[in-house]
Amino acid sequence: MYEISKDSNPEIFNDFKYGLPIPNNSKLKELCLILPHIYPTLVIPMRFSEFIDKLTKRKYPYYFIFAVLAAGIKRIKTSRTQQDKALETLYAQKSLELMKLDKSFDPLIIWACCFILGYSIDITDLKSNNAATDIATRVVKITRLYHLDIKNKAEDVIQKYTEDELEFRRRIWWIYYDHITSYFLFNGNSSIFQQRDIAVNPPRNDFKWRYGGDIGECNDKELKSLNYKADYGPESDLPQDYHYSLVNISSLSKNIVVFVTKRWRKDRLNEDQTNLRLVLYINKLQKFKDEIDEIFEEKLPKTQDIYIRHKGTIKLILDTERYLLGYIIKNSYYNTLIYLYQSELIRDFNIKLHPGRVKAAKLQCINASVEQMNLIESYIKYVPTNYQEHTSIFRTIYTSITFSNFFFIKDSAIKEKYIGYYNRMVLVYDSFQHNSDVIPTLKTFIKYIIDIKTKANDENKKLAYLHKHMVPFGISESDIDPWIAPKYGSPFHLQCCGKGNFSILHIGEYLGETSTKINIFANTNHKNAIEQLIKSPTIEINLNKKDINKQLGKTNEYPLDLGNIPVVKKTVLLNSNGTSSKQESSKPKEESNRTSKINQTNMEFEKISHDFGNEYIKPPENSHTITIAAVAVIALSSGTNAQLYNMVPSTWPNYIIAYWNSLGYNQLPYN
Repeated sequence: MYEISKDSNPEIFNDFKYGLPIPNNSKLKELCLILPHIYPTLVIPMRFSEFIDKLTKRKYPYYFIFAVLAAGIKRIKTSRTQQDKALETLYAQKSLELMKLDKSFDPLIIWACCFILGYSIDITDLKSNNAATDIATRVVKITRLYHLDIKNKAEDVIQKYTEDELEFRRRIWWIYYDHITSYFLFNGNSSIFQQRDIAVNPPRNDFKWRYGGDIGECNDKELKSLNYKADYGPESDLPQDYHYSLVNISSLSKNIVVFVTKRWRKDRLNEDQTNLRLVLYINKLQKFKDEIDEIFEEKLPKTQDIYIRHKGTIKLILDTERYLLGYIIKNSYYNTLIYLYQSELIRDFNIKLHPGRVKAAKLQCINASVEQMNLIESYIKYVPTNYQEHTSIFRTIYTSITFSNFFFIKDSAIKEKYIGYYNRMVLVYDSFQHNSDVIPTLKTFIKYIIDIKTKANDENKKLAYLHKHMVPFGISESDIDPWIAPKYGSPFHLQCCGKGNFSILHIGEYLGETSTKINIFANTNHKNAIEQLIKSPTIEINLNKKDINKQLGKTNEYPLDLGNIPVVKKTVLLNSNGTSSKQESSKPKEESNRTSKINQTNMEFEKISHDFGNEYIKPPENSHTITIAAVAVIALSSGTNAQLYNMVPSTWPNYIIAYWNSLGYNQLPYN
């Protein structure tokens, strides 16, 4: 029997099961009502009335109750001692033990595993994290949950489950998917499910799902009122759906991570395919941002007092849900944007390096990093510590890496400004340490990044004669050093060596001066830094040293998961909706005239094993022409919207033409 110390709030417990203390009903209900604040993704499957009833009356299997307690009990206690942390671990271990004994394939097992994963993000318990992932994945694969809405199975599934059971399983799938996607974002090493294998509808009708349906003998006036509104109120009075936006950014992030991880491998796509894919994702991110800006307008909670006045009520959830989910979704968006643009900073000697593209990518990373920092600062300012969601904080590591590059810029004004941003990020991390034991290891790794940059900067100071050649790549004349950026998306991709994980930092090597190569990463503490971080489940590395070279060379182990790309051997101008100009021939004549020259080109198509719609590319015919996709990137390099690639070159603004000429091209493409 577990002994509760007097420092561990013994008054909140009134029962024991399997030797572990269970909180009283009042505290269990309090936990139910705080979970949507601290784990908004985990509660996507929650139906409030049912969840509160089954948790407080112990109707759920104990593996599920213990999993919820492992993740959330610290938020209903007034303090958190080392004994409290040990109790959280015991809850997780007992939950996993009971799940292993359960011979059913109940979707509750997957949900319970996701709560264990939520617990393990805050504490060093890699063993429980791995076990929960394995159990959840096993149940998902056996039940083929990822094929829930596949067309040729739909009728059988509909007959097997009620509509509510189907929706519950869909929502269970998507919280599991969010977990495995987050892990893939951090290590980029393996993907359990390929995108093309997933056939599950996104969650819809969130308010009806959460508050509608049969609530039995529920006596809670607030829940009864919401139930009536959900079941009988006009659709126009119901809040918007938000959870599908979480699914959308998670799916888009997954595709971009796959692309970035693959981008600089030996078995990568060719340059034209890469450029087109880059522009595709730039446009998709912009489209997503336009959507979320419309849904989640900037509206902070009026005051922190709302969390005091409405504590323990569903009203508090309703009043803050839009802001909270907007914060999480925007945080994911900025993280994904930085992730994508950092891949533009990698030096590859097989590809011509355009200074304008490097500079543009740096500016995009800076802008997104500042926006993400401001977003998080506002969040921790207005949301009390005990209500703060902190899983998203791990997505800011790319922002911190961006700011770390400013430690070595000579311009004091710029340096002071962005080091100030970096210090503000450190303060943000400090504010989250109260509920997370993993934050210190994250700070340690970021410090390691700065140490590596410091060593590189010391070497680069010796190469003053090369500094002038680095000016075109910088955001200012004092931005001389190459920026550090993860080569394969994640800085934790390779465990054995820092050099393999990061971009070239030595100026001589960056400019192709092979005789001046210096191994910046020699004798560094990279392995020690990684070993510290391995303890954190969120940034676990699964790649064994002996397998690195083998895995780097295998295409089929790193699929792009995007189906079939039609490849055009002749040029086709792309329209903003992803169709070719030939497909748009039914549009008004004045619009089609702009692409008449392109339409006259004979087109031949061949298929290769990737697909993202009716979007085509061609290899360059000579050194003076590049694909429309690359034109789009060059347009972005000078600050022009990506939609410029819809324009024939003769319509380009003068400053774009001037920029084009500055790159060394003596004629406009496709004229």
